[in-house]
Amino acid sequence: MSSEHFIDILESKIKIGLEKEEIEKYYYSLLTRFLKKGNFENFKNIIDHSIKLNIFLDVKKIANRHKIISNLITNCILSVFRESNYQTFLGEQIAILKFCNEYNLFEKTSFLKKDLELIKDIRQDKVIIANLKDIFGIVSDSLIYYLYRLLPRTLYRIFKYSKQFNNSLFIDSLDQDFSFLLKFFNNYSSYNLFIKKIGNVSDFLEEFDKIYGEYKNKTLINNAKISFITYNYEVDEDIGMYETNIEKKEKKILVSPENIIKNREKIISPNDYNFYSLAMVLLKGLGPQGHGFLYSTPRGELIEICSDAKESEAIIVKYKQFKKQQFLKKLETQLSNLTIDEEIKNKMVSYLFDILNNNDIVDYSKKKQILDKIKTYLREEKSIHQINELDFQNLIKLISNEITSILRRIKIEDQFKTRMNLVNENKLKSEEVARYTCLEEKSHYDVLRERTFFQNIINQLRKILIEKHDEK
Repeated sequence: MSSEHFIDILESKIKIGLEKEEIEKYYYSLLTRFLKKGNFENFKNIIDHSIKLNIFLDVKKIANRHKIISNLITNCILSVFRESNYQTFLGEQIAILKFCNEYNLFEKTSFLKKDLELIKDIRQDKVIIANLKDIFGIVSDSLIYYLYRLLPRTLYRIFKYSKQFNNSLFIDSLDQDFSFLLKFFNNYSSYNLFIKKIGNVSDFLEEFDKIYGEYKNKTLINNAKISFITYNYEVDEDIGMYETNIEKKEKKILVSPENIIKNREKIISPNDYNFYSLAMVLLKGLGPQGHGFLYSTPRGELIEICSDAKESEAIIVKYKQFKKQQFLKKLETQLSNLTIDEEIKNKMVSYLFDILNNNDIVDYSKKKQILDKIKTYLREEKSIHQINELDFQNLIKLISNEITSILRRIKIEDQFKTRMNLVNENKLKSEEVARYTCLEEKSHYDVLRERTFFQNIINQLRKILIEKHDEK
């Protein structure tokens, strides 16, 4: 039932003159009801209507808020594992947490001494705080309390007592239990993106120094600039649950030395909350064509990300895009190479100018649409009528080829090189590359920051596990 129905009931209670206390009781019962169901849209609509109802929201009157939120997280995790749908595993949890934070549902006015000490410790960790600000915006003590005191305990209960987990988790050694949880984030998929830890940044930089030194020695004779280098990089890939289950694999990678040299100090800094673009994998990467993209993390990890086969065209390489005016100007230039009457050419460009919206982005996906419009126009153009069908089709083919040359797809490798060149020209920052590497609405940056968030929570869970173990 929609929130409008319940808003009507609230307004009717006001009209018949019910006591404000009764109206507020019903109001908060609705908020509790919608929160329990995870119906955030109705929850939001009721709150948005509170001004008209003359009710000042006091979240403390929403009964058992923290328990309800924990139940939402629990149900989210269990449903994901029950349905074996891991693609949105982390994103759905973060969506719940972000909504609750936006409406101050974590609010807590008093803390125990040990809770204040925990909050102080968390605030002193620059990377954790930067990550929380990145995801949640304002970071209150109440948010820290929920995320680092209550959420890990919720996760502990799920993994400890759920039938889906208790056959494999928290049965053997504490180290194995924790390793299982943390290793989930070393090799998983989210939003149709594959994410894998393939090593450490320190090892990557050590190998880079060695290879780059060899390249420089070779080029000293002619003093050539080294824009990009390609070499085989050996990584240790996990093939099992624990550290001993690894295999060696060589990946062919493409690196911009200037990018690495320029950002080296920031890349290795333990207090720098950023994800730097390090290299592109040309062969034996995670992607369907063997491609992948390597990033550093604030933890000094070397992470590879790429998409699955189904989404391979969408990832990283967006089609070459033009604003309407830029495209038409380029088309006009291209058409001048063809034997088309000057007047027809001008009319055709003018026709396209009129029918394309000003804010249109013209890319490869619009090629057929534009070509169909050109065909329609030319067939209606009187001076074209004398041309026989074969010549007409040849003309369309020529125009199609010119449009293709303007909008041709850009190779992944070329896009990577372009971005590295922009970094080297100070037009783009190395840490911004992950933001512009997108699959639909999710970027590599989104995946990296969510991974960091859950790693931090799991590390806090480890402390709880140790406490539980010591209590025995």
